[in-house]
This record gives sequence, structure tokens and C-alpha cells, in this order.
Amino acid sequence: MNRFNIPLVAEGITAYAIERQNGWERHQPEGAPPWQAQRRLWTDAILQGMARLEEQVPDPKLMEQFDRELEQASGSAAPVPAAPAESLDGSALFQMGHIM
Repeated sequence: MNRFNIPLVAEGITAYAIERQNGWERHQPEGAPPWQAQRRLWTDAILQGMARLEEQVPDPKLMEQFDRELEQASGSAAPVPAAPAESLDGSALFQMGHIM
């Protein structure tokens, strides 16, 4: 099938999650599940679902990278770019727009 560039989407989701982590974690409603746990669950579900649609086995390395990058960015205000703009074609941007 190869309709999705799953590693590229994982990069975009990771950059988005880092942005949210550093911008909104302070606004966690009392008694609500931690945003970080929810975001990780959703990201894992998205990447696994995309892999299955492509008839692939989900790659656990993508979630390991997601966890590592969020840990490294914890407390940092610096933005993290997903992929260089020149590496994105129109279909990748379209996919990322629908995922996020």
C-alpha cells in the first residue's frame, strides 16, 4: 500500500507533543489523567493503526524515540522541528494535516 510515511508522521507528532508538553502541562485540570500519558496512548494508537493499514508490523522504535525526545525536551522552551521543509512533499503535508 505505502500510503503513509509513518516515520515522518511520527516526527510530526513528536514535535507537536513536545510543543504541547512545554506549553500546556502547567494547565492540567485537577483530577484529570496526565496529558503526557494520554498523548502517548493516542500517539501509539495512531502509529500502530497506520502500520496495520499498510499491512506492516508496528515499529516499537518509533515510540521509544517519541519517549526519548519528550524526556529530552522536558522543561525546554525551544521548539523542535519535525522534518526539514524541503523533505516534505505535498502528500506528506496532507497526511500530517489529517493526523494532527
